[in-house]
Amino acid sequence: GLSGAIIGVDVGVLILRDDVEGVTPIPIRRDEPRDMIGQTFTAVGFGQRPDGPAGLKYKGDGVISNLTGGVLYTEQTICQGDSGGPMIQEAPERRVIGVASFGQAGSCP
Repeated sequence: GLSGAIIGVDVGVLILRDDVEGVTPIPIRRDEPRDMIGQTFTAVGFGQRPDGPAGLKYKGDGVISNLTGGVLYTEQTICQGDSGGPMIQEAPERRVIGVASFGQAGSCP
């Protein structure tokens, strides 16, 4: 099962000295996104795809169903191998609201 001890350790932050050409960073939302419950978000990952093999970038939309203890729960979850990928709020402004950490088997969108 999922232990509270592992929640919050599925992220790394890399700070670059110089800008990367052709890449526009997405700002990180720093407050709890309680207003996102019931709203759509975008997840990006390289895990198992619903239509094929893992290892190819895949983007999908989901709906946030709950926020408990800093953990966002979604109607559709990520696929195996997507951990570490961003959860992105698209509107009113594009911001990273979380990091994919775990999903339930068989619920890959």
